[in-house]
Amino acid sequence: MLKNWFGGSASQTTSSRITFERTGEYVAGCPVGIYTTNPDGSDTRHIRPSGQSLRWSPDGRWIVYSEGTRDNGGLQSVFVMAFSGADARQITHHHDVDATPPCWSPDSKRLAYSLYLWSEKRYELCVVEVATRKWKHLLYTEDSIYPVWSPTDKILISIQQGADSEGWRSAFRTDVDHDSEVMPISVPS
Repeated sequence: MLKNWFGGSASQTTSSRITFERTGEYVAGCPVGIYTTNPDGSDTRHIRPSGQSLRWSPDGRWIVYSEGTRDNGGLQSVFVMAFSGADARQITHHHDVDATPPCWSPDSKRLAYSLYLWSEKRYELCVVEVATRKWKHLLYTEDSIYPVWSPTDKILISIQQGADSEGWRSAFRTDVDHDSEVMPISVPS
């Protein structure tokens, strides 16, 4: 199975390549892992043997992905690597939690992601600075969290999906630079 993740338009990135993950059954000559390719399908490169939920950084220099780690009991942690596959490094170091797919800030300096806290049976919304790996808690909730950055790079909106699958339950906004209160916003029904 191929899962494609396009990292933004060519005007947003310095890279015009596409990244995708190959999962599933063994196929001779096509191992599982992370690949990059040109938009026309040429010059396909296998750059990493594992990883999922890929996203290009807006500046086109980095790819963020999640991967199960031993230090986290096989649960997902967040990693970044150069577009070539070099310089892979773990960004999150949480324990007994599962990190959900991260979202890049518009300036490519921070990532927003949520954690599923297994022992507490709830989610936590976090932001991490990629260069320093310093992370910050923003919100706890019982529902799945899907963070999205505003174009200003300061306001983070998180949309929560209810566990009952009735659709989007609520949305919140916060200024991640000023420890402001998490404010609910209305979501059309």
